[in-house]
Amino acid sequence: MYAHRTFRASLPPRLRSDARLVVEYDGVRVVIEDGTAQDAARVARALAGGQADPVPSPDAPQESPGAGS
Repeated sequence: MYAHRTFRASLPPRLRSDARLVVEYDGVRVVIEDGTAQDAARVARALAGGQADPVPSPDAPQESPGAGS
């Protein structure tokens, strides 16, 4: 990963959101223009063959713990 937390943290606040994150794995390069460190980690895990964290759809109904019991 080219941009990591310490790099982004060292930027002035107005530039932090403009810093691109680049993830490379096995010849595949993914550029994340407007993302977080968590987004980059999720992409890196997916490229490495691991399971990416599921991201719920904004339209998906939210279940509360214990619902349906």
